[in-house]
Amino acid sequence: MLARRASIDIVYQGVNISAPIASDLLGFTYTDNASGTADSISISLKDDAGKWIGPWAPEQGDKIIASILTTNWRFEGDSQKIVCGTFIVDEPEYSGRPRILTLNAVALPPNNDFRDTDKSRTWNKATLQKIATNIASDAGLTLYYDTSKTVTISYLEQSEQPDCAFLTDLCEKYGLALKIYNDKIVIFSEQEYEAKPKVGTITETLAENWAAKKTLTKTGYDACVVAYTLPSSGNKLQFELKPYGTSNKILRINKDVASVAEAEIVAKAELRKANKKQYTMSFALPGNVYLVAGFTVIVSGFGKFDGRYYIDKAEHNVSDGFTTSIDVHRVLEGGY
Repeated sequence: MLARRASIDIVYQGVNISAPIASDLLGFTYTDNASGTADSISISLKDDAGKWIGPWAPEQGDKIIASILTTNWRFEGDSQKIVCGTFIVDEPEYSGRPRILTLNAVALPPNNDFRDTDKSRTWNKATLQKIATNIASDAGLTLYYDTSKTVTISYLEQSEQPDCAFLTDLCEKYGLALKIYNDKIVIFSEQEYEAKPKVGTITETLAENWAAKKTLTKTGYDACVVAYTLPSSGNKLQFELKPYGTSNKILRINKDVASVAEAEIVAKAELRKANKKQYTMSFALPGNVYLVAGFTVIVSGFGKFDGRYYIDKAEHNVSDGFTTSIDVHRVLEGGY
């Protein structure tokens, strides 16, 4: 039987360096976040000859395109691939002895303005998609707007805030998620992604180790009330969302909204954000290229924790072998 094998493919500043680094490679980690935190990779290399701290030393801002490859992993002749995406070298770290380079890179554009430069500007009667398109263009990225939801904003002010933080906050307010992947800003609906077909089933016997938690604090709400007093008129806007028909545990939100319709959107976003923390699990598993952040799995054999779960974070590690760890939350009934 042919040996099962996992390897990495690395293109560094336009040059494929997979073969030259193979003898020095100690480990590779790809951290894939569904939203809210930039994806990252970490490459550990031994540096016995001093080349990685000398003539081959990486520079901040260098571009890396990374993939994970598997051969004969599930059966003979099988080949699979995870395209991790495009990354920018952020923090090269050295340690010794023995001398080791840990090359850290993040999925952000080389244009530091996107995450570091405070900006102030306003939009009038603009959709969130249009705002995101402008911001993506400024950062040298393209926008992939992967949701059926249209959000129109009558007036919006960005005040002394970097584009990355501003757009992330804006998406969160209106119940959308943001991820940067392969030189794209991806905006999507987590709720819509939760409805997509599962990518696998995780059983208790499959997991190498696992943890499960049910949280009661600041979660498990059955209603949400959004209230806001308009500074211009003193009028109070209020909307109550009761998706389950009861108000035994109410989440109360005071947030800037311009209309009752906008308050409804915010109520749905806030209730969902709070309630998805109630049932969470984590798993360490044999390497699996299908376990990708933003997709769902079925969890079976864990009693009251059984059900459909959404992958919030996946970490793929390649060293002597290939392993995958995931953090998940239970898909919410009715989306809230």
